[in-house]
Amino acid sequence: MHSHRTALALVGTLVACQPPSPTPEEALIARGRALFFNETFGGNGRTCATCHREEDNFALTPGFIATLPPDDPLFVAEFTPALAQNFENPRLMREFGLILENLDGFDSLATRFTMRGVPATRSLRTSVQSPQGPRTGWSGDGAPADGSLRAFAMGAVIQHFTKTLSRIPGVDFRLPTDGRPSCSFPCHSKARWPREAKRFFSMAAWASATSVTATRERTR
Repeated sequence: MHSHRTALALVGTLVACQPPSPTPEEALIARGRALFFNETFGGNGRTCATCHREEDNFALTPGFIATLPPDDPLFVAEFTPALAQNFENPRLMREFGLILENLDGFDSLATRFTMRGVPATRSLRTSVQSPQGPRTGWSGDGAPADGSLRAFAMGAVIQHFTKTLSRIPGVDFRLPTDGRPSCSFPCHSKARWPREAKRFFSMAAWASATSVTATRERTR
């Protein structure tokens, strides 16, 4: 009888020690974190975290850049011949932390581009959940096509993840779609969004949670 009670007590202790199952929001945040740090979309090796560095408050500063090894994916333009011209400006990146953006399209890469810094992520929950829709990029101008969060993420893949300047989906990178022709970029109808589009809301949930945590830490 005593051993039976002991066994039951041991089982009860083990059950009590089990971590609680994550809530749906926690699971979404965890999935988003994994995508943010690990997903390359079959491109040049970059991930979202290549330019938004957790160790640098999700920003990208010259001082931090100086600590990175030469083969870091951030410097892909320096060791990939196909990206040597008009993909990044290595000097401005290393000196000022600037990233090249083709906001007006890819018709004239040598003359139509913008150099931008990578600011720390703050108030992302407010931006993503804006009544006017997701406000991404700088003042909401960071998303192509319909300006949605999905379009913003797809634009980032096309701009920063490509293997060559041809930027051919399925060759230079993998677009976040389920392969349906009706959802090739751009896709304006939410009803036609592929299931992989949910990945970006995972990333948004994780980034928003991270932003809230960072804000609390700064205000203590």
